[in-house]
Amino acid sequence: MWIQPKLYSIWKPKLWLPTKMWQLFTVSIAAQLGVLPLSLYYFHQFPGLFFMSNLIIIPFLGIILLVGIIVILLSVFEILPQFIGDFYSYVIYAMNNFVSWIAQQEDFVIQNISFSLVLMLLFYVFIFGTMKWIEKRSFHRLAFVLVSVIAIQLIVIFEKYKLQSTSEFIVFNVTRNSLITKRFGSDLTLYSKDSLHKTNNIITTYLVGAGIKRVQQQKQVNNLIKFHKETILIVDSLEIYNFKSVKPSIILLRQSPKINVERLLQKLKPKLLVADGSNYKSYITKWEETCFKNKTPFYYTKQKGAFILKEPLY
Repeated sequence: MWIQPKLYSIWKPKLWLPTKMWQLFTVSIAAQLGVLPLSLYYFHQFPGLFFMSNLIIIPFLGIILLVGIIVILLSVFEILPQFIGDFYSYVIYAMNNFVSWIAQQEDFVIQNISFSLVLMLLFYVFIFGTMKWIEKRSFHRLAFVLVSVIAIQLIVIFEKYKLQSTSEFIVFNVTRNSLITKRFGSDLTLYSKDSLHKTNNIITTYLVGAGIKRVQQQKQVNNLIKFHKETILIVDSLEIYNFKSVKPSIILLRQSPKINVERLLQKLKPKLLVADGSNYKSYITKWEETCFKNKTPFYYTKQKGAFILKEPLY
């Protein structure tokens, strides 16, 4: 309601058809501008066919809403004719099918756009400043728009630098499975016996949010992983943990190893014991009690979420 009149004032065609088309176009652009930053932030994608769907739906939207209100009122008083209810249901069904068909055209959807909360807020500042400048063209308003553009560019540069200068070791929470990743800058190594498409729903959000560019998968993971100052011992169903020359600071239990955890804690004295979602729940209860008894912190991914170690590269 605020943006569309300002866009419409840019050009005022004299003929009826161009006027209606320009009205639809400005309404569509205004609506898309209003939700675009939120859509990029929450869903990380941009629909390329938004104007096509709006062009078909918007002209009939007012009538559909008005008829919907009448249908509701008539149904409340139980005087709604059956054919009107059936016809309205068909109209809603057809509209939803059209929207669904548009959404299925994945070639026109730009996906996996990394977009942070700060960028979202700055884009709204930019949109607000641009609309105010269109409303009244002055030097101060133009300067505000240019400053917002520079701020967006600086945030993009900073986030790219942050991406390149961060390393992480993550144990994700996956029910009945184990998923471990090690990240250095924009490169990610994924340790999982399953193929990537089986873990796609879990890993995609992280890849997009972190801006990861390159991913490689390894189905085997070493029992000992060195990550900066931490030495991580991974104990799985093979139950291999006897390393005489190494004292791990963190122990990760996965795939329900049948070991004496109390003896393991007393022998290695780690500062933290981590268990992921691949372990039996009965085992988790026993391990938690044992850790409490030995005063060793216990981290269970199903209760606390993914276990993350993060260190700057520089």
